[in-house]
Amino acid sequence: MTAAKPCLLTAISHDEVSIVAHELCDPLQPLLAVHLSSTARGLRVAMNAQLMELKQQRREVEELAAWCRRSLGSSPITLLLDTTRFRVGQLLDTVVTKHLSYNCPTIDYYNSEGNGDQLCEGDDEVDEEDAAKYKRYRALVLSALPAPIDSGTMLDISDVGQDQLGLRIKVVHDVLDEKKVPQGFMLSGDRDWVGRKQPWLSERIMQCKSCAVLRETHLRLDCNSFIARSNQCSPLTLAHWRALGTLIRCGSLPMLQTLKVHGCDNVDDSVTSLADGLRRRSLPSLQCLDMSGNHLGDAGLAILAPALQKLTKLQRLSLRDNRIGDAGLDALAPTLRQLPLLETLQLGEQVSSTHAPSKNRYGDQGLASLLFPPCVAHVLPSLKDLDLYCSQITDEGRAALASALRNGALPALETLHLYGNRSDEAWSVWREMGWELRGAWNSIFLCRR
Repeated sequence: MTAAKPCLLTAISHDEVSIVAHELCDPLQPLLAVHLSSTARGLRVAMNAQLMELKQQRREVEELAAWCRRSLGSSPITLLLDTTRFRVGQLLDTVVTKHLSYNCPTIDYYNSEGNGDQLCEGDDEVDEEDAAKYKRYRALVLSALPAPIDSGTMLDISDVGQDQLGLRIKVVHDVLDEKKVPQGFMLSGDRDWVGRKQPWLSERIMQCKSCAVLRETHLRLDCNSFIARSNQCSPLTLAHWRALGTLIRCGSLPMLQTLKVHGCDNVDDSVTSLADGLRRRSLPSLQCLDMSGNHLGDAGLAILAPALQKLTKLQRLSLRDNRIGDAGLDALAPTLRQLPLLETLQLGEQVSSTHAPSKNRYGDQGLASLLFPPCVAHVLPSLKDLDLYCSQITDEGRAALASALRNGALPALETLHLYGNRSDEAWSVWREMGWELRGAWNSIFLCRR
């Protein structure tokens, strides 16, 4: 009988073990580190500090997931498909298992006439009669079931392995274009950031899916939107921000495309965790970062701005309705020059009829540092939309901006939102440059013809 080979990891130093453990400590997949520590007696001791930290991180991430679940509401998601062609097997395999990441789903439903049935059961102990029924149903189209699934049918989906992930879906019969929707179905209910209807997962599905991942340790968070709106439930706490920063730092969100955090107080104190996560690992797929309405000031932006340089695929940055001054734009300017794909930059405020005092404090100096730095060419070459509404920019600043655009600055710019009197003579230079003035009162949209 040959002796067991010793674990090679026990031969490396304690510090090296700590480094390996730190890289494997993902709060969404904690079993990776736990299993590694169990391979040899010496590793458990060497990894003890990391495992204790991982346990605390896991607890905070679960609390963040619970916060997300409370903010979801109970409205159903809409599933569009052709009930006369779509089969039960496709619904189970393509929609529920693959698209929504359920492992052992149980699906109950009732149709528009109040008749219902069960399509599958996630319990391992299914009797033979039910197992035969489920197998027979898989080959049927939805409309051919004994209790037909028609437009208006409600699907209730649960999972024995993911007890926090319960989902209600409303079926809508629709004959979809096979070229545009080759998968044969659409989960609707969401709009993208410019208001176009998209055949993506709704925000609520993504939220539920992320919560499921937080509860199921062997799954990876693989969603493309994470929406946190603190005005819909209790505010985000420092622990929530720390959990979000941990997920980013651990590389747990590789597919995240959109991150929105709205309506949070004391962001200047909380944003450090987010910035720390971005500096260490970044979000490789992130295209939209929206931090609007968070009372973000110069101090917070100075912390966050350098970390944004890691977001090399960022196309849209929204910092609307914050408290940013010239110092904040001075800190943001170097970062923007490292974002060659940025197309939309929002630094203004939502247009309001209340004429409330502007929260933005930046003016001509901030504008100059942001867009016209000395000895720097091709600043923001891809920028198409720029929002500077309700700032402290003066006529002189607007004139300087017009002159810079005439000389080739911001070559891709198509729309510009500024603040001022529409009849002001300062706007004549924009008309001479071929820009069209839109808007009313003091809200001016400039569009390149």
